[in-house]
Amino acid sequence: MDGSQPLPDMQHQTKINGNMLPINASIIQGSAMGPVEYVFTASDLSTLLPTNLLCKYADVTYLLVPAINTPSISRELQHISDWASTNNLKLNNANSQEMIVHHPRKKRQFTYPNEILGIKRVDKRKVLGITVSDTLTFHNHVGLDAVVES
Repeated sequence: MDGSQPLPDMQHQTKINGNMLPINASIIQGSAMGPVEYVFTASDLSTLLPTNLLCKYADVTYLLVPAINTPSISRELQHISDWASTNNLKLNNANSQEMIVHHPRKKRQFTYPNEILGIKRVDKRKVLGITVSDTLTFHNHVGLDAVVES
């Protein structure tokens, strides 16, 4: 190998109705190579604004946008979508969710942005196996869902 192409003779396939068909896009989920392949593929993915953050782990990417940058959300999502297309990947909006994080005891100091078409807004989200709420509490994760008041 001359180093110009990673794994040039490698390909992956899927079996449908007894026929082997080539797969020419995507990351191989459930394989040992999938997370490593995603790390290499996503190494050049970054935000448009330096104060917005991308957190990437295995085949999951989180976009973190502070309230002051709310107007940049649609541009950031388009940028990520364009990057995915360039890399022969497709975003799965059915698995995408938006969560607006806020301090539980302070009035919200900002106006909620309009919901993003096709992306569900939630008040809790599982992050790397831990359920986190929009107030950054973990009570949903540790089974304290029921609070008894007297």
